[in-house]
Formats: sequence, structure tokens, C-alpha cells
Amino acid sequence: MTLLGARPAAHRDGTDLGDGLLARVAVLGYRLVVLEVLMLVSLVPALAVATLLERDPSNVPVLVLALLPVGPALSAALTVLARPEELTDLATGRRYVAAYRRDALPVLRLWAPLVVGLSALSFTLVHLDVAGVPAWWGGALVTVGVLALVWGLDAVVVATFFSFRTRDVARLAGYLVGRRPLTSLKHVSLVVLLAGTTYLTSDVVPVLLAPLVAAVLLSSSARLRTDVTQEFTA
Repeated sequence: MTLLGARPAAHRDGTDLGDGLLARVAVLGYRLVVLEVLMLVSLVPALAVATLLERDPSNVPVLVLALLPVGPALSAALTVLARPEELTDLATGRRYVAAYRRDALPVLRLWAPLVVGLSALSFTLVHLDVAGVPAWWGGALVTVGVLALVWGLDAVVVATFFSFRTRDVARLAGYLVGRRPLTSLKHVSLVVLLAGTTYLTSDVVPVLLAPLVAAVLLSSSARLRTDVTQEFTA
């Protein structure tokens, strides 16, 4: 199901919001605005760290640790965006809060170790000159970091839409990185785009773009979710 391809949403009185393209775009716009506010509230710690810290390489590990709230917020946003046909006046907010409460802990069991590992990796990258290792180690560490983030995005998607044990989600996410190379490439592109946007603008900008990131992730992971449904839940 695409974000713009759902049936017309209805109010409690039974009236439809409309089934034209303009109405669908308006519905999507409403959801993204509400999600923007909700995700900003969820990401206040990350936003505060990104605002207060100077853009200095030594602060990179701390900035990475500030990504800890991103996993649960992204998961809740995916849940909301995956059900566009259920839009009513307050449904977006209620669904986000309910999804956040339900999935925050399962997602954090996967996301928190990833963030800690990426923080340690970024610390090593920042101090490569002190470590005295070959220059190519930097490229290797960046590659490992990007692949780890791709794994993390897959893990968030699986943990959001399926009820598997944490270790099974971790293994399944690793399997899916290689099973669906095109999806992995899309996720790599998303990571690179966010990193480039952060470098060229501000550390705050990716936080402001969080709902759009969730929408892109939902779209790019469609085939991945289908594979999991057909191969592991049938």
C-alpha cells in the first residue's frame, strides 16, 4: 500500500475526506505535520545535543550517542504511516503514542547496542592519527558503520511490523541486508544523503526531516516486509 493509494479517510460522522489526488496529498501533508511535532518531542534529547555541541570532530561520538531516541521514534512513525486509511482528527497522535509505548523497548534492545557501537567506531575514526593505523582503516571503518546502520534500519522495520524475539530480529536483519541488495542500496543512499545533508547544513536538519525519512524508509522497505511475511510468517 502506498502512502497516496489508500481509500478515502472518513470522519466519525461518516463523511469522506475525498478520493482525489489533492485530498490524498492534503491527508499525507496533515499526517507529516503531526508526525513532525510528535517526532520533535520524542527527539528532544537528540535535538538538544545537536544544538548545544559545537561542530567539532571530538564531539562526533557524543552526537552519535544522541541518536538513541531515533529508533523508537522512527518505529512509531512507520506504524502511523503504514495505516493511512485510518486518519481522523486525532488518530495520528493516538496511533503514534500507542505505537511508541508498544515498540520502544523491543526496538531499543536492538537500536541501543548499535548506537553504542557506532559511537565507539566514530571515536576510533576521530583518533585514527593517534592510533597509528594505516589510512585505509578509515575507509574500512566507514564501510562497517554504513552497513551497521543499514542493518539497524532493517531491524527497526522488522521489529515494528513483526513480533519476533530480539535475537531473531537481529539475525533476520543481517540476513536481509544480503537477501535484498536493492533495498540495502536504497538504505545506504538514505544514510549517505542524511550524512551529506548534516555536513552541508546543520546537525539539526536531519531531526527536522525525520517524518520524511520515515516515509522514505517505509517505501523502500516494502519488498523486505513482503519477504518476511511470505518466508517467515506463512
